[in-house]
Amino acid sequence: NATADLSFANHADFDPGTGDYAVKFFTRLSNTATTQVLFDSVDSANNHVSSPTVLVYVVSGNVKVYVQGADRITSSTALSNNVEYYIEVSRVSGTTYLFINGVSEGTPWVSSLNMTGLKPVIGAQDAGARYRITGYIDEWEWIKGSGGHSSGYTVPSSPSTLTGNTKALMHFSGAHASTTFTEEGGKTVIVNGTGGGVIISTAYYA
Repeated sequence: NATADLSFANHADFDPGTGDYAVKFFTRLSNTATTQVLFDSVDSANNHVSSPTVLVYVVSGNVKVYVQGADRITSSTALSNNVEYYIEVSRVSGTTYLFINGVSEGTPWVSSLNMTGLKPVIGAQDAGARYRITGYIDEWEWIKGSGGHSSGYTVPSSPSTLTGNTKALMHFSGAHASTTFTEEGGKTVIVNGTGGGVIISTAYYA
């Protein structure tokens, strides 16, 4: 939410190198007109221009994928306030894709940057209160290796499980405004900020 975000320490599971990866989650924002970062791949004021990191953010309703100093993909769909969306950013065989509700958005970007040392942040940039979201994120999933999409698909209708190449998974099924979070694989979740997280106990499948 607007007073806290979540992050992880670096782990080999978060380093895809030049290979495939994907990050997926549901989101519902209350003010899509302002700049809000849904996902950042580093937890400090890293130089996003020189470093091969990925940042997924919303500005004026459009979802953008920012990598190494430039917006690489911009959605044609503009998000509306207080509407649920399923977002996926995937790299498959050297091409990065952005999906909203299972539909490919913008122009896929071709690059096999070597991405290492990643420390994912959920709901803000740099885990430093910058561009924190005002709204919800649910069913957050990180995949290293195959498992991301390269063409349209049907949005999941049931929670994911921690199997195969799914290396980190958060269901956000605890108490609303909790300050305790569980990653299904046992990775430590760092809470940055003073407020509790906004938790959706019934997820988007209810």
